[in-house]
Amino acid sequence: MIPLKLKAWHKYTRSIIDVTMIDFLLDAYRGRAGFSSGSGHLADIELLPCTGLTDSAGRDIYQHDIVYRSDIDVRATVIWLKDRAAFLFLGNDGEVGYAPSSGDWEVIGNVYENPELASPNWERIKQVYEQAKSTKGEEAHYDRH
Repeated sequence: MIPLKLKAWHKYTRSIIDVTMIDFLLDAYRGRAGFSSGSGHLADIELLPCTGLTDSAGRDIYQHDIVYRSDIDVRATVIWLKDRAAFLFLGNDGEVGYAPSSGDWEVIGNVYENPELASPNWERIKQVYEQAKSTKGEEAHYDRH
């Protein structure tokens, strides 16, 4: 069995935490950030699953990470699509693609802590994400003009 790796965006402390335990019966989580640890209600966090991919430095890539590929000068945001059981990379140019193999990308931040790195079209990308979640078998894209 492959272990599930999760991080989370804590909505109130506005920080990324490592999730160490989830109890769905109690609607609770336990997590840590640096040397601090704590617990709370699941409603306080947004879970960010690991893609199972690693970047060029060996770091895990998670949902809503911003990744960069220098050989083609592309920056993208990582999105999970539940209905397709796949991670998509949504490029700053509006292009949509399935996650490539590990090692091609470098994690340079995430949309929460580094919004300046996210696409200027991040709000539109979120709409595309919602559209893609509701479509079955169709490729999600939008007109960049």
